[in-house]
Amino acid sequence: ILAYARRAGRRAVGLGANAEATEALSMAVALEARVQEADPVPRAATRLDLAVTAFSAGRLDDAVEQSRTILDILRDAEAEPAVRLRAQASGLLGDTLFQQADPDGARAAMERAAALHDAAGLPYEAARVRCSIGFMLRSLGAVNEGLRIALEGWTILRDADDPALVCRAGHDLGNILRD
Repeated sequence: ILAYARRAGRRAVGLGANAEATEALSMAVALEARVQEADPVPRAATRLDLAVTAFSAGRLDDAVEQSRTILDILRDAEAEPAVRLRAQASGLLGDTLFQQADPDGARAAMERAAALHDAAGLPYEAARVRCSIGFMLRSLGAVNEGLRIALEGWTILRDADDPALVCRAGHDLGNILRD
């Protein structure tokens, strides 16, 4: 039942069906309390899906809570999937804190996300996060510092064969250059 709740939740997240995703993923979280899993990664992945859904639905406090829970669950995990999830949770935490007008917390979380992506051997993801940091700094009035950091990311990303990452970073850099 737990596996099906997770699968249904992930599918609903992919479809943007926030209410259905929240229902299925909340069921999965409740079931996790009754099932002993040695690997913390599936529990963290469920909560990441729940955090993404909360962020998408504008439930920012829930997104922060879930992101911090993920970081706590995976605090001591060093295997690649766990580091990747920690990086994603840190990035989402940064985006959420920025939306909540906590620029210092947002920047710290985003810098942690970039470092974790680097540690997981994901330089393109780390570069995209750096472009996002640049965008955040630009919106806070630190245009030159934001440009410098975003250009560091763009230098790595411009040759990437990942259109989604390039588009996101290009959008962030374009906004900075416009200013």
